Amino acid sequence: MNDPVQMLISAGAIPTSPFGPASRYADVARNRVFISYVFLNVILIGAGIAVMSELLPPFAKNTAHVSEPAIGAIWFVFSAVVALGQLPVVKLVEGRRRLRGLALMGVVWAGAFLGVLAGGAWFTGNQAAIVFGVAVGVFALAECLHGAIYAPLVVDLAEPQLLGRYMAFSSSTWQIGFFVGPAIGGFVLQHKPLALWPAAAAVCVLASVYALAIERRIPGPLLRTPRVDSLAGVPGTMPNMALATDDPLSTDAQPAPHPADEASRIRGGGSPAPGTTRR
Repeated sequence: MNDPVQMLISAGAIPTSPFGPASRYADVARNRVFISYVFLNVILIGAGIAVMSELLPPFAKNTAHVSEPAIGAIWFVFSAVVALGQLPVVKLVEGRRRLRGLALMGVVWAGAFLGVLAGGAWFTGNQAAIVFGVAVGVFALAECLHGAIYAPLVVDLAEPQLLGRYMAFSSSTWQIGFFVGPAIGGFVLQHKPLALWPAAAAVCVLASVYALAIERRIPGPLLRTPRVDSLAGVPGTMPNMALATDDPLSTDAQPAPHPADEASRIRGGGSPAPGTTRR
């Protein structure tokens, strides 16, 4: 039996894609480097962000007897650190290895979780709240690394015609992490509250080791975070290339290559298009 979709395409009822055949999630799943990378994100979200954001409040209230206003103050610290630290961290990671940044984040998160353990085991009330506030602030500052590194590398690893599928696949890791992390962590919190935090710390350290293992499989031009083009003031094209345009008044002017197409060219072993520079 003929495929009805193909029949409609042949009849002109459905326009064909300029990039070729219709993209599928199976095409994304065949990219083993990308799948390894998003699996790393599931671990980081589930054992890191989800545990801290979902399970610290009940732990602080029920185990360390921190008041509700104090818990609110703790999360104010978290929000303030993210707001103030995001842009400096984005600037700090320019030109640096991406997976090593995520590995550093995992280690810092592990230290923050051990700080939560110390606050719950040795202090109560406002004293515990202060310790938790410091731990959450450190955690939030390290989380800025995730915002600066994770999604841009997803875009770089994606094939241009599959970018939407790659982004959707990547977004699902947040839902998976927030489902699995609190489910497992909540069970541990109910039975052994103090055991949750060293366990989460251990998983974050293992995630850091995994990140370093994945780094060996990332294409060379994509290893580092691109620098900001000092002239245009906008991010350089991926990977690590500055945007370039010819003189628009010239009769030989050519449009600048699309960043996604240029990244795909270099992933395949080709050289940058004329008019682009690699840092």
